[in-house]
Amino acid sequence: MGIIFNQALLMWNAYQVGASFEKICTFGQQSLFLHPAEVNYFRNLNRSLGFDDASLFWRNYQFQGSYVNDFFVKYFESKLISVIDYSSYQGADIIHDLNTPISDEFDNRYDVVIDGGTLEHIFNFPIAISNMMRMVRVGGRVFLSTPANNQCGHGMYQFSPELMFRVFSPENGFEVINLQLIEGFFPSVELGRNRKVYKVRDPKDLRSRVGFINHHPVTMMVEARKLASVNMFVKAPLQSDYVTAWDNQNYKNDSKLFFRDSLKRIIKRLPVAISRRLRGYYDLNRWSLSNHEFFNRI
Repeated sequence: MGIIFNQALLMWNAYQVGASFEKICTFGQQSLFLHPAEVNYFRNLNRSLGFDDASLFWRNYQFQGSYVNDFFVKYFESKLISVIDYSSYQGADIIHDLNTPISDEFDNRYDVVIDGGTLEHIFNFPIAISNMMRMVRVGGRVFLSTPANNQCGHGMYQFSPELMFRVFSPENGFEVINLQLIEGFFPSVELGRNRKVYKVRDPKDLRSRVGFINHHPVTMMVEARKLASVNMFVKAPLQSDYVTAWDNQNYKNDSKLFFRDSLKRIIKRLPVAISRRLRGYYDLNRWSLSNHEFFNRI
């Protein structure tokens, strides 16, 4: 579990617009994975902003041996960093099985709660993510990263943008600030550089499923802000395109349209095998990261 450059930058941008990182809780100990050019980015940032010299911090930095705690203290002015985990083998100070609800004493305790790769390993996902949402204070933020595609077997689950948009909704006391996909090259996304990052649109706004098929591992990053303390999941989240269909029986989902009506008449005249193949290629094109209706590269 850990923080890569793209995640660190997402949090840094939030910090720059006023998000407090004074009290942090991480789900598991988080390592800091920065390549030399990425280290230089934060070194130069340190100098340009007139911070105290960070040369000692970076001199001791190790790619696979440094936890993120000192980084948060140095760059985000963090005063308290708690770590919650199933056991104390990595030095967690809060020992708890996240499959079960956490004690009320942790409600609204932290400015930021961070998961760099825990949720996909927990069987009882709704309880685990509700723990995270409860622990952050009103006005605070949740940052999480989790597998989205081509990492089958890494954990118990891979998650979709649809799920995160529905979970972090006003009905549950949250709003999504950023939802991004990171397309890497290696199964361990931190090992490669030059990752492609895409901002994802909410399927509810598009009135369409937002899916994608690709050839490389994809990690999803979510930044969500807590608007209010409410009883979460009183009503189970529902997939938005089904809700649209149920609310309007005459509505035709864009994902079910083949080509425009003028072309559909032509397609219908083709042999069934050919029309099905054309439909398949259309879907492949629509379900790609190059579809700017769904995804915008950052």
